[in-house]
Amino acid sequence: QADRSHASGYRGALPEHRADGLIEKQVSGCCLSANCQLAFANFFSIAVYTSIQYFSAMSACKDDQLKTSCNRCGSCCKQGGPALHTQDLNLVFSGTLHFEDLITVRRGELALQPLTDSLEPVIEEFIKLKGQGTDWCCRFFDHHAAACTIYAHRPLACGLLDCTHPDELLAIAGRDLLSRFELLAADDPLLPLVKLHEEHCPCPQLSKLTDRLAADEEDTLEQLTRQVNLDLAVRSKAAREFSLSVDRELFYFGRPLFQLMQPLGFTFTETVQGLILHYRSR
Repeated sequence: QADRSHASGYRGALPEHRADGLIEKQVSGCCLSANCQLAFANFFSIAVYTSIQYFSAMSACKDDQLKTSCNRCGSCCKQGGPALHTQDLNLVFSGTLHFEDLITVRRGELALQPLTDSLEPVIEEFIKLKGQGTDWCCRFFDHHAAACTIYAHRPLACGLLDCTHPDELLAIAGRDLLSRFELLAADDPLLPLVKLHEEHCPCPQLSKLTDRLAADEEDTLEQLTRQVNLDLAVRSKAAREFSLSVDRELFYFGRPLFQLMQPLGFTFTETVQGLILHYRSR
């Protein structure tokens, strides 16, 4: 039976087998229950469109040409938390930010580019603040007070964000972004598994999947199915052996591959051998 203590629902004490020298886990029939899928359905479908670089929230303000200064409307915070820069390292090391507050956006994921509506693949991974529940609104935004709960210790991008004068923020766009490997200690017991996962379960170039499917749909789906199941296997291994919570998982491993693919037209079927991917052209 699946471990229902985790909202993401794909974890459980499942049988293991070896393939290519790696520990894999078979995914049993109930590992992705309807209730568990529903819990994160909105979060993950929105993520492919709003898992955007720190200042992309400015696009929500770009049509407001009458502003001359910040009026604390909260639009930037509501559209998503910032990505972290090297200048933000101390926020993590000092305990202001914890791994539970962060999410990894991996290379190959789609991200909305600043001040445009175009989706492009992320060239290098970055870390950003998580949202609230199924919403990308910054987790530190207090809706009632319309204020930041860590304002005195807010990240660099937040301090520079001004939708009426974006030059300073645009100047740091894509520069000196933090990745997981700058935050993980050398003796972190999960580091070897993170490296293994990154080597064998990289995020596919989502922007190129349509071309790959057009060239050879059967082979592409077979490769992706194997990769998706190995991704889940590594996560389940981490949860079982290190009691890794879902919140920390999203920092250590980013979002599950099958969830990233769903908004692109992929569906899946659960079998005793694992997930099988299907694709419906749009």
